Amino acid sequence: EAAPPRCRPLPPTPSLLIHAGAEIADDWRIRKISMTLFSIMMAGCKKAEAAWLEPFQDQLGASMRVALGDYIAQVRVGAIECLPRLSAAFGLEWVKSNCLAELRKDIESDPFYQFHLKDAMEKPAVERERGSKEVALHSKWITYFASLRVLISEQIDSETAAEWSDVLCTGVEVTTPNVRFNAMLAMGELAKVADDDLLQSKLKPAITTMANEDVDDDCKYFAKQQLAEINSNQGY
Repeated sequence: EAAPPRCRPLPPTPSLLIHAGAEIADDWRIRKISMTLFSIMMAGCKKAEAAWLEPFQDQLGASMRVALGDYIAQVRVGAIECLPRLSAAFGLEWVKSNCLAELRKDIESDPFYQFHLKDAMEKPAVERERGSKEVALHSKWITYFASLRVLISEQIDSETAAEWSDVLCTGVEVTTPNVRFNAMLAMGELAKVADDDLLQSKLKPAITTMANEDVDDDCKYFAKQQLAEINSNQGY
């Protein structure tokens, strides 16, 4: 029996058009809205159990990876906003493996990675210049941590919580304040849903150190707010 018109999944052709716009349009506004529409359509069709959906999931993941690595910040923000929708439709593991894994790999393979860590290597006298459409490492970090922040919920399993706590503990110690700030915000969200062992052994000590020692006033101020909220939730 045919589904009612309002529930009938879209045919593959529109997905191809939206997928193309999400990746190759010169205007960043088109890339952003195309990615948003692509994610809405695919999430809706997943819930409707569209028969033609599966072959296009790889295209969805590829488009998301392109958008998360876009050289325009607004496109990256738009892609981040798609993540909860895709997680609800396809599952968090799908998002982790198809959208975020490559971004994290790109961060850790970036030639500037070792210069941004707590115990940073000494920078060379002459640094390689980035191209006009090449995303800076700190922007990749911020995109990654902002992505974790919107995905953290009570539904994440203990393995994911432990995995993300490790990378966030690295993030709150890198040399760029904006990266530390975004890592701290994500850590605050994780602290709300983490078990007591993870909270006491990793998350709260990292936020406490940031609240007491961070050299950036904004990072220190908001870390103190996060710490106060954690203490309040614990009844202190």
